[in-house]
Amino acid sequence: MPCSDLLSTLCHSGHLLRTNDDHYRRQEQRSIERLLARPRRTYLQEYDLLFRYVSLWLLERGYVLTGYQPHQVLMRVCCQHISPALVKEVVQSRHALKYNSLPPPSWPLAL
Repeated sequence: MPCSDLLSTLCHSGHLLRTNDDHYRRQEQRSIERLLARPRRTYLQEYDLLFRYVSLWLLERGYVLTGYQPHQVLMRVCCQHISPALVKEVVQSRHALKYNSLPPPSWPLAL
């Protein structure tokens, strides 16, 4: 599916809203700067960075996340650029780590 069709579909399904407000972009950039300033980041912090970069990517195209299934948006956007199996593994690892207290994967989060 072309990127513009995906974004339109996500907007119509309530996952995204159209925006041109620069406030969201500044907020995401500050969050990224804080995370990058950490000398050693955890897996969850690396995942948060990925999430923030996807948010910036969406903002550059005039969209903002609504809070409705944001990790599904992350998966759908990332699957446009890399292997869906890898994206699924990253998201499932994050979920297992956060909610099941499982140890983080032994590989670094580098999509």
